[in-house]
Amino acid sequence: MWRPVSAAAHPLGDGEAKPLSWHSEVVSLNRNMHVVPTPYAYDYAVSAGVTNFGQSEKGNGYGGVNGGYWVNLPDGRVQKVSYWADGSGYHPVVTYSGKAHYPASYGYGHGYH
Repeated sequence: MWRPVSAAAHPLGDGEAKPLSWHSEVVSLNRNMHVVPTPYAYDYAVSAGVTNFGQSEKGNGYGGVNGGYWVNLPDGRVQKVSYWADGSGYHPVVTYSGKAHYPASYGYGHGYH
């Protein structure tokens, strides 16, 4: 959203008030630019002892994204989140696999610390 910027906070920073038409021209130029959609894809995974997690995602270049991520939880389960997102928002589906188990103690009292 466009709004006037005070001279002190202006990106040119010289403290001199700039005419609003300068801002309007930049906004106008940005609105008229032809944007070429740029699809993308990435994935990664980390496995370091008991720390395991990862994510993958693909974007179609038009604002649509789908992907998922996973993490090994301390209770032994794996949490997986599959999602898609677009102009209507973020839409996750969360699932768990495995059986949760809880040790009686970690040596410093009872339960998790």
